[in-house]
Amino acid sequence: AAGIGNIEIVKLLLNVGKANPRARTLNNGNTAAHFAAKNGNEGVLSELVRSKKGDGISILKEVNANGDTCLMWAASAGHSAICLEIFKLFQEQRYGENNNFDDKNDERRRMKEE
Repeated sequence: AAGIGNIEIVKLLLNVGKANPRARTLNNGNTAAHFAAKNGNEGVLSELVRSKKGDGISILKEVNANGDTCLMWAASAGHSAICLEIFKLFQEQRYGENNNFDDKNDERRRMKEE
């Protein structure tokens, strides 16, 4: 479900406790976050990180057998929006949802433009 971007199925599986966001494939250790990032599924990636069962930062830091994170997969697939989302999720998981970093960055940009 994560790989094909079916966010409704991902939500359902996470909510009923039938999905482990940290589960890995047997052959190379990829997680659902790897597949969501590679395929540009921003909503799925967000759901996995914010799920009740997962520690969001650890989901983002998980590496596969090659040492690749979901950020590396998103970048190699050219998904800049997913890369940005991953940075925002790290920030949110580390500092909380209402951390005002975006507001401060917007303010700095406006000051530079003036």
